[in-house]
Amino acid sequence: NITRSGSAFMRFLFHPLYRRSSSGSVSGLTYYGSSLLVDSMTVVRHYFTLQSGYSISDYTFTYGSNTYTPVLKDGYYYVELDGVCSNELNIMTTTTVSHGSENLSISYCPYSYVYGQLNSNSASDELKYVVKAIYAYGSYAKEYFSNNRGEL
Repeated sequence: NITRSGSAFMRFLFHPLYRRSSSGSVSGLTYYGSSLLVDSMTVVRHYFTLQSGYSISDYTFTYGSNTYTPVLKDGYYYVELDGVCSNELNIMTTTTVSHGSENLSISYCPYSYVYGQLNSNSASDELKYVVKAIYAYGSYAKEYFSNNRGEL
């Protein structure tokens, strides 16, 4: 059973703690959405659309003390926040986009993706199985590291 205990999973499914949130806005750039790349470390990728007449170089993308350079792919710009450990999939982080005096802040974690897909009417059953496995993996990793103080 990849959902661990049914009651813990149901609390997660309906708990808005992991819901993506954003505040503010920047002229010419719109937050489009986020995705995950799952490998030995998890990567969060935030996508944006740029209106014509604006230059992506006029925007600053930051997470913590790091500045990111957006990449253009299939008409969308994205930034990647890499190196999310398995026991930190539930930790909300904030990415900020600045344009002059304007700021857009996006609060997100890998569990935000899981939450969004499980509460989506358009996500396929296959995708819902995958995100349930991500939830279980993160839960078990968090439990393991807390019981073993991070020792492998």
